Amino acid sequence: SRPGSGGGMRGVRKYVLLGVLFPGLAWGADLRLSIAGSAEYDDNVTRSENDKQDDIVFRVTPGIRLVEDREKLNYSVGYAMPYEIGVTTSEVNDLNHFADADFRYRATPQTEVFGRDSLYYVQGLFSQQQNFADPTLGEVGDDRDRILQNNIALGVRHQFTPRLAGTVMVNNGIYDTNQFARANVTSFGGTANSEYQLTPHHQLGGGLSFSRQMFDDTANRPASDTDYYNLFGS
Repeated sequence: SRPGSGGGMRGVRKYVLLGVLFPGLAWGADLRLSIAGSAEYDDNVTRSENDKQDDIVFRVTPGIRLVEDREKLNYSVGYAMPYEIGVTTSEVNDLNHFADADFRYRATPQTEVFGRDSLYYVQGLFSQQQNFADPTLGEVGDDRDRILQNNIALGVRHQFTPRLAGTVMVNNGIYDTNQFARANVTSFGGTANSEYQLTPHHQLGGGLSFSRQMFDDTANRPASDTDYYNLFGS
């Protein structure tokens, strides 16, 4: 279903609550609560070319984060729920969702497993990267259409010798929106690289990365797939 549908909202809420609560119950992580607020004047809250409406938009953002820092396992899981309300324009009233998680697990003295995930389910008012760091920023976008995006990555790093290390990582991304001119995108890829510490001040490294993006069709463009290959060194 489209991100704006009720079924999608219930699915996101269930996903976020499970992801946030169960790690804390299982491991007794530190619980951190936060709340932030902001207000902004917008001279065209409906993003209309002919019938512009100005309004003051208030935003309240409660948040929760669980943090665990152990000898072998470190992880952090966070969830923020920005709520917007306009003084005179009810169309901007909306509940948004931000979630992120990352972990590192020391499987052996030489091997570390790591991963991260970031999810946001918002209107176009928000800017993804900046709002993960500070959801109160709320940069104005071109529209207020729904956007659902999730990016996940898993990897392993192994220290073969005191000087030689290697890393393998795979990733997957989903971008789903009801914007008229934007295509829904599913992507996946991977990276393999190694580093050699030549001297205390010099390091050699290189690797290969691959990414595949699959674009759905839109009103003015057909569906398409794109592959990227990158060979790099330093």
